[in-house]
Amino acid sequence: MKSGDFAAASGLRLCSRDLMKFGMLYRNKGVWNNHQLISSRWVEASFVQRIAFPSKAVDASDYYGYQFWIWPDTIKGNQLKMISAIGNGGQLINWNPENDIIIVITAGNYNEWIPGKDSYALARNEIYPVLLSSD
Repeated sequence: MKSGDFAAASGLRLCSRDLMKFGMLYRNKGVWNNHQLISSRWVEASFVQRIAFPSKAVDASDYYGYQFWIWPDTIKGNQLKMISAIGNGGQLINWNPENDIIIVITAGNYNEWIPGKDSYALARNEIYPVLLSSD
């Protein structure tokens, strides 16, 4: 907020550990340390596909819920549902509910997004294949 104006859509600065806590809060349907911090109904509603967009990242459509991107993807022959909170610069919380995998990536590529060379591409091409490997 250098200009004195608030930026409601951006400006939150979190470290990887805090991003993971946020991901775990939603994974646990709004419960943290045995306390319901967010309504479980809100969490479920957040992951409903509300708006469809042609995807630039996968061979399907991207959908937007309440502050979360939702899309299908195929990695190593596995059909997966991906849920992501994506921030400027490559900040990413990505959750695959079927395999109960949450990946957090922090990066500094601010104001530039290159499909196929972003943090989701890193997760999709390098991290998920290792985690989904049955070897």
